[in-house]
Amino acid sequence: MLDVLFERQAYLIDNNLPECETYNIDTSIFVAICGHLEKTVNNILPKETDDHYWLPNVNMKLNNITAQSENERVSDPDGKFVIIRSNTVIPEVLSDVNANVGQCEFCPEIVDPLEGVTTSDLIRIQKHILSIQPLDKPFSWIAADVNNSGTISNADIIKIRRLILALDDQFEEVPSWRLLPKYALDEQWDFLDDFFDDPFQAVWDYEGEQRGYLAAGGNSSYLSALPLHLLNPDVNKENTWSFWGIKSGDVNFDHTDTEPPLNEVSFGLTAASHNCLSTSERFTVSVQADGIGETDFFMSGYQWGLLFDPDAVEITGISQGVLPYFSLDNFNQDALYAGELRTLWYSLAGDSIKLKDGDVLFKVHLKAKKSICDLGADVVLEDQLLKNAVYDELGKMVSLDLKFQVVSEERKHRLEAIYPNPGSNEVNLTFKLDENANVDISIFDQSNHQVTHSGYYLAGTHTYTFTNTTNLSPGILIYQVLLANEVNTGILIKQ
Repeated sequence: MLDVLFERQAYLIDNNLPECETYNIDTSIFVAICGHLEKTVNNILPKETDDHYWLPNVNMKLNNITAQSENERVSDPDGKFVIIRSNTVIPEVLSDVNANVGQCEFCPEIVDPLEGVTTSDLIRIQKHILSIQPLDKPFSWIAADVNNSGTISNADIIKIRRLILALDDQFEEVPSWRLLPKYALDEQWDFLDDFFDDPFQAVWDYEGEQRGYLAAGGNSSYLSALPLHLLNPDVNKENTWSFWGIKSGDVNFDHTDTEPPLNEVSFGLTAASHNCLSTSERFTVSVQADGIGETDFFMSGYQWGLLFDPDAVEITGISQGVLPYFSLDNFNQDALYAGELRTLWYSLAGDSIKLKDGDVLFKVHLKAKKSICDLGADVVLEDQLLKNAVYDELGKMVSLDLKFQVVSEERKHRLEAIYPNPGSNEVNLTFKLDENANVDISIFDQSNHQVTHSGYYLAGTHTYTFTNTTNLSPGILIYQVLLANEVNTGILIKQ
């Protein structure tokens, strides 16, 4: 947010010039005070001759503290927003007007928080965490830190994953666009080099205040409120009132089409022929890779939006295919009742998986609500649920088809949730049994240390809690839950 102090006898007139570029400092006469919002599209500041990508539709607010009035602004298609101007051509005298100008914190966001945020970003952040391929600085680092901690960690991955899967509709700790004052990167300050070297450690010494990435010790963040006044010698420069927009969660700048796609990508869905399913019949769909042929195909991640006709089928569960690092957290199970299946996957090892036709990505367990002789007529790939995408070993989007293989199966039990994930020493497992059954649970770390539980449970929903897993090392844990003869496996993260 930008604090602006208009000193005594500062005149402001509006003669309807939209460019907001006419200033007269000597007489304190202004046409208007405007700023621009500009998108960051890489980790290099553009030159005057470069293309510029303006940031529209960001809610801004002028809060005149002295007059106790508020006015909202929205950046226009050219990224411009008017900070203040008169409604008439008569000079308006402003006397000690104290105002806050910046993002409207409590206005509904006009921009889509998911814009540019995909599984490709999770792949890049995971490689950064594992030191396989560090993210470039500075803007990708700030984009990755969606929990505003000054670090890049699994906590950021979890929040980005939840946004992609529509489990959350926004980031709680940061806005969709984080605005960095262009004024802070002016050459007069000893800040630019430090900012590009490490944005989390850089400190901007501005008028005696030590502004770091995080507010601390009574000092504001360099991303937060900035005091300015009309006696500032830079008040007539556009950059003094303008901001760089950093898209939260988008570390590879997918929010703008700065580069044309190398090739057209497409995704298809077919269902293999199957016997007719009767009403109330339970069955399993193996979601398989298809259309690869004889080529070597390496995949580092995907995201799919599948819409099942809720009048035709009921989704009763999800289970693992051939891919490692299976986790129920990679599925949005909240809308399964409506036939909506959102899912993603990426390699926790930061590598890629070689696929061939017929490899099962995951399994969906269903119950027929009517007679079904062609499941393909009751399922579609739906970009409106989740933009469908598959990424190769370089993180580039590539084409891949899906094929459904229908198998009649009586699956009587379901592992419903494992939480918290990530967690520390406590793990809760919730499962539902259609009939009485033996339950065996094992959790392993990478050194093969384990905790186990076995018991006989009556039909119904149950939760078992491991209250102490201190013998398991932090990192990736593998769980195996055997419900009668039905196996469920996946991964947990221990912090």
